[in-house]
Amino acid sequence: MLDLKKLKNNDGFSLIELLVAIFIASLIVGLLLPNLVNEYKYMKKAEDEIKMRTILYEEILANKKDINFVRDGYDISIMNNRARIRDINSGKEIIYSK
Repeated sequence: MLDLKKLKNNDGFSLIELLVAIFIASLIVGLLLPNLVNEYKYMKKAEDEIKMRTILYEEILANKKDINFVRDGYDISIMNNRARIRDINSGKEIIYSK
């Protein structure tokens, strides 16, 4: 049978239990934080590439002739069957060819 006196004497968590819980939580955060930083870097790189591709495709559709120009910090070159966009700051380049 259930002893109510034993349940009433339980005042809460002991110091050891709290320290173990804090230690486990800090281990989880310590293991996850580097992965989150790496994922952020990967997302930023992918976002920049998507932005470059979007600008390049816009310019391909808008310009039917051969042209070289600079837009928003990107050097864009469109020729017959080839288009190129290069980030002036980072040097990253994307080439599109039909």
